[in-house]
Amino acid sequence: MSRATAPRSYASGGEFWSLKELWNYKSLKRNDLGAAQALKAAKTSQAKAWHEANHSKAKSFSTERKTATDEQILEAECLTALVCGGMDDFGEKALIHGKLDMFSEAASLYGRAWEKSQAPTAAAADYAPSNAKPSMATGENVAANPQPRRYGLLTVGELSAMPHSKYRVKNVLPREGVAVKYGPPGSGKSFLVLDLAFAISDGGEWCGYRVEQCDVLYVCLEGQAGLPQRIQAYREYHGPESGQRIRFITAQFSLLYRDDVDALVSTVKDAGIHGGVVMIDTLSAASVGADENSSVDMGRILDAVKRIGEECGGLVILVHHSGKDATRGLRGHSSLLAASDAVIEVRREDDRRSWRLTKSKDGIDGKEHAFRLSSVELGTDDDGDPITSCIISPEERADSVRRAKLPKGGNQKVVYDVAGELLRASKDSGKGGAPYGRPCICVDELIVSCRGRLAVENDRVPERVRIAVTGLVNAGCLILREGWIYVP
Repeated sequence: MSRATAPRSYASGGEFWSLKELWNYKSLKRNDLGAAQALKAAKTSQAKAWHEANHSKAKSFSTERKTATDEQILEAECLTALVCGGMDDFGEKALIHGKLDMFSEAASLYGRAWEKSQAPTAAAADYAPSNAKPSMATGENVAANPQPRRYGLLTVGELSAMPHSKYRVKNVLPREGVAVKYGPPGSGKSFLVLDLAFAISDGGEWCGYRVEQCDVLYVCLEGQAGLPQRIQAYREYHGPESGQRIRFITAQFSLLYRDDVDALVSTVKDAGIHGGVVMIDTLSAASVGADENSSVDMGRILDAVKRIGEECGGLVILVHHSGKDATRGLRGHSSLLAASDAVIEVRREDDRRSWRLTKSKDGIDGKEHAFRLSSVELGTDDDGDPITSCIISPEERADSVRRAKLPKGGNQKVVYDVAGELLRASKDSGKGGAPYGRPCICVDELIVSCRGRLAVENDRVPERVRIAVTGLVNAGCLILREGWIYVP
C-alpha cells in the first residue's frame, strides 16, 4: 500500500496521527524543530503504555503461529502489525487477507479504532490485489485533494552526471546501504567483523583494501561474555589506541519492534555517529520470533534495517548464518540477498578459514582471502591458567594451497602434518621474509618433532626431514628461507 497515491495515516513507534496532525508535524519540522520534537515526544509518551501492554502478546503470537488456527494467525498478524509497524502495515495485511471486517474488530479489541469505511479509494484500489478491497487511507476525498505526480523522469545525461557511489572499504563495502557477512558456526565471522570494525574506526587498510575512516556502532547480541577479551586481544596486538571511534551496545534489541529501532536511531544521532557504520551481530538474535523464511517477516526486518541506514546516513552490516546446506548461501528468504548491496561469505575448511565477496553491486566479487585466528595471551585467571582470545591474521595462501599438490603419503605427508601442528602452535611470525603475522617454525624444531614419527632410525631423521622439506617446497606446499619454514 505504500505505492498508493492516496493520503495515509502516519505511524511511528506506535503513535497514530491524523492527516492534519501529520501535515502540522511536517510543517513544524521545517519551521520550528523544537516544537516538532515536543509534539513527537507527546505522541510517543501516549503510545508507550499501549506498546508495553501488547508487546508480550505479539511475541507469543509469533512463536505459536505454527500451531495456530487460520483465525488466530490473522489476529496475530493484525496485532503484530499494530504493535510493530503501525497502520500502514495493518492496512496492508487487511488487504492481503481480504478480511477487513475481522481486522476492524481485532483493531478495536486492542484499542485502535479503524473502520473499513476509512477511505477505500480508487487510487489505492488500482494497486490492491484483484481479490482484495482497497487499502486503508484517512477518510478524505482524494478527488477533492489531488496529489502532484510523484515520479520525475531522468535523462541519460542527468544520470551520467550524478556522482559515483562512494566506498567504505574500497571494492568491498559501499558507504551507504545494507551489507551481510555470513557463515557457519565456528567459521570466525564474529572475529572477522570485529576486526573490520576496528579497521574502519582506525582507517588505513583492511585485508589489503583501502578504508575510509568513520564512527562505528557495534550491536553485540551474541557472545557478549567474550567481547571484552576480544577487544583486549586486538588492542594488545595492534596497540592501545585502536578502536577510539567504536561504540558498543550489548543490551537486548529487536528489529521487529519499532520502539527498539526508534531508540537505536535516537542513540546514534545523540552520540553524533552519523554517516558511519552500524553492525548488528547477529541478525537472528535481532529478530527473535520471526520466521526467516517468510517474505512478510523478512520484509519487516529489511524495512527496519533500511530505516536505520537512511536515518543514520550510513551502512548497516548484518552478521548472519548460512543455511543447513552451505552451498545455498544465506539462511532465510531470498529477499535478504536481493536487498543487500554487498554480501561476504566466511568459510572454514579444517583449520583453514577464508572470506570472499559473493555479491557486490559496484565491486568485483569471487576473490578469496585467507585468514587465521591467532591466539593472544591476556594474563592469568584466579587459578593461574592463561586467559586468551583471538585476533585475525590475514594470510595469502588460499589460492596457492589449492594449486599446490598436497602430499598423500610417505615421509612428505608425515613431515607436512608435523609442520602444520607446529605452525598452529607457533609464537614466531614474520621470520625469514614471511609476511607480517605469518607463523613460522625453524627447521631444527621440525626435525626434533619428527623423531618417532618417521619409519627410520633416529640418526637418519634429519636427512629424511630435509629431503621431505625440499620436495614440499618444490611442490609449493611450504616455503623455506633462512632456516625458517612457513606456508605460502
